[in-house]
Amino acid sequence: MERHTLRTFDREIDRLSAHINVMGKLCEWQLAKAVKAFSVNDKRLADEVIKADEKLNQRQHTAEADVIQVLAKRQPVATDLRYIISIMKIASEFERIGDYASNISKRVILLDTNPFPIATGFVDDMARIGRNMINSALEAFETLDEAKAIEVWHQDDQIDSKFVRFMNSLKREMGEDTALMEAYTSFIFVGRCCERIGDHITNIAENIYFIKTGHTYLSDSLGD
Repeated sequence: MERHTLRTFDREIDRLSAHINVMGKLCEWQLAKAVKAFSVNDKRLADEVIKADEKLNQRQHTAEADVIQVLAKRQPVATDLRYIISIMKIASEFERIGDYASNISKRVILLDTNPFPIATGFVDDMARIGRNMINSALEAFETLDEAKAIEVWHQDDQIDSKFVRFMNSLKREMGEDTALMEAYTSFIFVGRCCERIGDHITNIAENIYFIKTGHTYLSDSLGD
C-alpha cells in the first residue's frame, strides 16, 4: 500500500494488515497440527488445535470492528476502500479455514484407531499444498502482488486433483468391507476439510487480486 499524508491513517492500515498476518500464521499452524494429530491419532494435540480456534475467532471479531471504525472515520475511496473491505473478507476466509482445521481435530478425537497409510498420505499432501498456499497468499498480500495471487489461485487445482485420487483410492480399499465404513467415512471427512481449505485460500487470493486491479481474477480470466 502507498503511504498517506495522514500518518495516523497509515497506522490504522498497518493495524488492519497485522490482523491478516496473525490470522494467516495461526491458520497455517492449525492446519499443520490438525493433520499431524490425524496422522498419529494424537488426541491431546487435536485438543490444542480446537482451543486455538477461539483465538482465531476473537481476532476476526477485532478485525471486523477495526474495519468498521476505519470506514466510518476515513471514508476511503478507490484502492484504500478495496483494501479495507477486503481485510474483512480475508479475515472471514481465515476464520473458516480455522473452523475446518478444528473440525479435523474434532474428528481425530472421535477416531478409535489410527488412520490407514493411504489416508494419511493423501491428507498430508493436501495439507502441505494448503500450507504453502497460505504462506504464499500472505506474501502476495504484503506486497499486493497480483501475479503471486494468481499462482496461489491455480495451486488449488493440485489439492482438487489429490482429493479426487484420494476418493478413488479409498473406494478401491473399502470394497465390500462394511466393518470399516465408519473409519473410511471419517477419512473422507478429513480429506473434504482439506479440499475446502484450498477453496477458501483461493478466495483470499481472489481478494488480493481485486485489491490491486479492481477486478476479480475469475471474470478477467473468463474474458481472455
